[in-house]
Amino acid sequence: VDLSVILRDVNNISFSSYNVTNSSNESFFYDQSAGFNVETFYLSGRINVSPENIVDGNYTISLKVIDRLGSLTTTHLTIYVDKTSPVLNSLTQIPEIVAPGEVVIITANLSDLYLNTALILFETNATGNWTNSTMSYINSGFFQSNISGNDTTSRRNIAYKIHITDLAGNKFHSLLTNFTVQNYPPAVVIVSPANNSIYEVGSEVIFGSYVQD
Repeated sequence: VDLSVILRDVNNISFSSYNVTNSSNESFFYDQSAGFNVETFYLSGRINVSPENIVDGNYTISLKVIDRLGSLTTTHLTIYVDKTSPVLNSLTQIPEIVAPGEVVIITANLSDLYLNTALILFETNATGNWTNSTMSYINSGFFQSNISGNDTTSRRNIAYKIHITDLAGNKFHSLLTNFTVQNYPPAVVIVSPANNSIYEVGSEVIFGSYVQD
C-alpha cells in the first residue's frame, strides 16, 4: 500500500507517525519522522507487508501529527484487504430440457465479502456469437440472466459461462455449460400390427414399436 499525505500547520510540524492495526487492534507496521520544523510536510511511504502475513479483513491506518507548540492531531483511515476469489455456490437452468422458443432462465448463487455486482457477467453464444451481459441481482447473493426464446427456435447447441470479479479485482470463471434445444418431440412408431388389420377372435396378435427422439 502506498501512502501519500500532505500535512500543513501554521505553527510548523515537528513530528509525524503512522501506525497500521488489524481488526483485533494489533499493530503490525509503524513508521515515524521527527526532528524537523516545517509548515508543510509531505509524508509518503510504502507499507510493505508480505502477503503471507496479512489476512482478509479491515485495517486501520492511524496518522499522528505534532506541531512545535505540542498540539497533537490524529486521524484514521480504514482499508479492506480481500485476497479471496468469489465463490459460485450453484448454477441452475430452467427448464433443463429446452423446447423450441422457450425462454431459458440461468440463476447463479454467489458469495464474496466484497462482491462487485456490476462485474458479474453472463457470456453465451445463444445469438450465434459470444456476447457478455451483466447479470441482474435478485436477492441474497442470487443473480439471473435469460436466454431469449428468439434464440432457441431451432435445434442446436447453446453454451454459456459466468465471469465474476469482486471489488478487489479477484476473479472467478465458471466452466462451460451447454444444452441442446430439443426441436423434435419424442415419437412412437408402431411396426405391427398394421393399421386397420383384422384378426379373428382368439388369434395371436404381436405388437411391435419403437421410439424416435
